[in-house]
Amino acid sequence: MPKVSSRYLEERKSEIIDAAEACFLRKGFHQCTMQDICRESGLSPGAIYRYFKSKSDIIAAVIGRSTERQAAQIEEARASYSEAARALEAIGEHFFGRLEREGMERVAALEVEVWEEALRNAELRATYRRQFRVLSQALTELYRLAVEQAGIRSPTTRPAGLAHLAMALFHGLQLYRALYPQEVNVREVLETLSLLLQARLAESQTRGEVKSPAAATGVS
Repeated sequence: MPKVSSRYLEERKSEIIDAAEACFLRKGFHQCTMQDICRESGLSPGAIYRYFKSKSDIIAAVIGRSTERQAAQIEEARASYSEAARALEAIGEHFFGRLEREGMERVAALEVEVWEEALRNAELRATYRRQFRVLSQALTELYRLAVEQAGIRSPTTRPAGLAHLAMALFHGLQLYRALYPQEVNVREVLETLSLLLQARLAESQTRGEVKSPAAATGVS
């Protein structure tokens, strides 16, 4: 039997993940079956099980790939701007901007459905925890750099807390998009958050927590 290359195997695996993602979005995680994924991918059950042992294994791969892409997007933004605050602004526009897209409520509903499954499935929960660690560490470092570049000396300004707040807000808006797609104005939320951050910076300047006004102009 001829030996297949690792590239071929990865491409076939990616095709299965693409097919599964399309099925999950169309039917939902619980309603989608392995037979559905086989039909979508054009592969036999034997071919699917060569790469994935179960549907949960496939959804874990979907999450894993999403994590890699999101981490790469964060790193790309960091490399594109000398000011960390500008990188964070670009990241926020990219990720929160996706919530404004038409049809995003289906993506949000799928995410919520998989969260619920992760509460019962230990392996899936571990996958989400790895995603959280990767993304929160990347964002925490950016917030740390932004605070440092702004010259803020306040001990109450915690980069990890800022990163977790941003992630919690994003996931909360995902849930809102799934439940109230017509009522939630993502742009309004982002503008409000920006105003709150500007107010916090002004407060830091008033209290003398910023080294100099000039140093703080990058965070606004």
